Amino acid sequence: MKKPLISALFFLGILTLIACKQDRKVTRAMYYWKTVLAANPSDKAPMAEHSVRKLYVKFFDVTWNANLNRPDPAAKIQIIPQAVDWLQNDSIELVPAIFITNECMKMIAANATDELGERINYLLGGMLTVQNLPKVKEIQIDCDWTEESRDKYFALLTYLKTLPLFMDSKLSVTVRMHQCKFSTKMGIPPADRGLLMCYNMGNLKDSKTGNSILEANELEKYIENLNSYPLPLDIALPLFEWKVLFRNNQFDGIISNISDSALAGVATASGNNYTFNKDTLLVGYPFRKGDVLRVEKSSYNEIIKTANLLSPKLRTEEFTLSLFHLDSTVLSKFSKNELETIYNSLNK
Repeated sequence: MKKPLISALFFLGILTLIACKQDRKVTRAMYYWKTVLAANPSDKAPMAEHSVRKLYVKFFDVTWNANLNRPDPAAKIQIIPQAVDWLQNDSIELVPAIFITNECMKMIAANATDELGERINYLLGGMLTVQNLPKVKEIQIDCDWTEESRDKYFALLTYLKTLPLFMDSKLSVTVRMHQCKFSTKMGIPPADRGLLMCYNMGNLKDSKTGNSILEANELEKYIENLNSYPLPLDIALPLFEWKVLFRNNQFDGIISNISDSALAGVATASGNNYTFNKDTLLVGYPFRKGDVLRVEKSSYNEIIKTANLLSPKLRTEEFTLSLFHLDSTVLSKFSKNELETIYNSLNK
């Protein structure tokens, strides 16, 4: 008579474990990477449709000015009054993002990082005040740091956290896949959170690369020890696409505004490569016979494969899932159901 009782208790225990398993709390977000935030209907509609209440907005770049031998701001965003009203009325959490080039962190003197921090704090604070934006809860610094620039970059982050604007906010940083995988060598940035950029892993400039934006098989090489990364991680997944130009088998740039259909009749397709049959002018770009355009996309199936690989490796139960990026052309490539599935892909 004991065996049935033991079996029943075992079965009840399994059911209890299943019932106790909680879904992760995933905050939905999008990136906005343009120089004007206008809150057009094409921006507002997908945010509302998918219950997105968090928006990472690039406020400005910090680049190296070789003439003045110092860092300088560039590509400062313009936020029109209607956009401010939208953020407030729809309770959108605004996260200012600042992109700092790795060249800047390599070139700056080690004793000049505090001054750069002061300038960033002053400029960002002024932009928030002038635009009459609500108090921010998080500020993000985006930099593809290397071993060479690591110490100066980390010193900048440490100093930023002592400044008034940053003391009142969480400091988050972007983390590339290679920075996560090789964390012993690359270091752990002194920040409150990291945002893992799950794209742009392949070698963009190598003509033999299949898709440098996103390949699940490539991503799998980077996440073996993801669950041991000491910084709480948010996740960013790509939606964008572009075309990579090779001339004489050498990388020659990225082109984003030429459709596949425009290549018909002037280039021969082979896989995701198009080879030009003749000298051609398309959308203002002069192509030569023999030039190759590699079409790179973030396909729905590849995104879901990526999410399936990531999900069991994530140890943070509450995090933000951000899609890159809020743009009508980019979003039009995905159905409403596909976007919902992507947002729900890391819930468990």
